[in-house]
Amino acid sequence: MFRWIIFTIVILCLDYYAFQSIKTVTNKKTVFVIYWLLSITVLLNLFYNLFTFNDSRGLTQPLMLAFGLEILSVTPKFIAFIVLFSEDVFRVVKSTLNFFLKIQNLIYFLIEGLLLVKWH
Repeated sequence: MFRWIIFTIVILCLDYYAFQSIKTVTNKKTVFVIYWLLSITVLLNLFYNLFTFNDSRGLTQPLMLAFGLEILSVTPKFIAFIVLFSEDVFRVVKSTLNFFLKIQNLIYFLIEGLLLVKWH
């Protein structure tokens, strides 16, 4: 049971991160509601089929369909996650470098200013 809780948390975090890209594209509430309804419905369908699974019959067609829908739902979100996360990492590195370069330039100008004041 604990594994399914972790799986659900990971999927919902992935959903939320991918939802950020949807929010930047549109501001329509209906698109937001449809996105979350589809995501949660696919996840609930998977859990329903998993928890009503009968081991004696093997994998049933509804269970395989539920797995397929979940994979179909998660794949584009995972691709969006990779793109957005790499962009966020790039922004953090760029901001950090800019921060330290500004400090270095400030120190350079302060030292140069002190030398100019000292010699005049």
